[in-house]
Amino acid sequence: MNDNQNKILVWKQPVLYQKNIVVTGGTSGIGFAIANTCLYAGCEKIVITGRNEKKLKEAIDKLRKEHPEKAECVLGSLLDLESIKDFQEKFNEIISMFGQTKVNIWINNAGIYFGTRFGNVSEKEWDSLMNTNLKAQYFICQIVANYMIDQKIKGNILNICSSSSYRPSIDPYMISKLGMSGLTLGMAKKLISHGIVVNGIAPGPTFTPMLNKKEGDSLEHGGVPAGRYILPQEVANLAVFLISPMGRMIVGDVVKITGGSAVVTFDDVNY
Repeated sequence: MNDNQNKILVWKQPVLYQKNIVVTGGTSGIGFAIANTCLYAGCEKIVITGRNEKKLKEAIDKLRKEHPEKAECVLGSLLDLESIKDFQEKFNEIISMFGQTKVNIWINNAGIYFGTRFGNVSEKEWDSLMNTNLKAQYFICQIVANYMIDQKIKGNILNICSSSSYRPSIDPYMISKLGMSGLTLGMAKKLISHGIVVNGIAPGPTFTPMLNKKEGDSLEHGGVPAGRYILPQEVANLAVFLISPMGRMIVGDVVKITGGSAVVTFDDVNY
């Protein structure tokens, strides 16, 4: 980790006391940072999901090492987002991990990215992106919302969207994230009467493995007005605020954290 990354403060106040949290796609990048920061912020128990058993175990071990006093409160579950028929069963398994307590925060972070641009997109790429980034999210959200309504949980659903949804959509990833932003707004409208707060976060280019970034790489990004990539910890700090009691009156917003990309007046994507 370079000096700039060391300067980013991680939220360490116990604002998530008695919160039980699920983070999908929590094995690396933004999802892992959110899980780590939620533990610093005092959550009761957390389950991260992933589709690779080895990476899932490594992430759990890393979180437990970072938070030894909460080692028993960090759990994981294998979840394949392209296997929608198994979602209800997998959801029931995840809920059972919390014992007698209820899940009151669900964070949809899992997703995939291909850099293929319009004119070269294959049907296979389109289907894979849409199935993972939009279709799967829709059906997960439906299950989570029904659970919270049935259990009378006044909780939070937070969707990790993308600043791509604010650009003219030219590839399947952008279109999937545009759909996810729309779903976030629709869910917020429907669920707030049940005391369920739904919001989204729209990160710009973020320093994660999804963008082939690894420790030691430069943070500089010439296409971002602020001059560098957003860090996962920065997205995680925003996530903690939105799901904490401090964020209860933020409803139906997809909050940008972009360093100015897709917001100010020059392009960070080639069309």
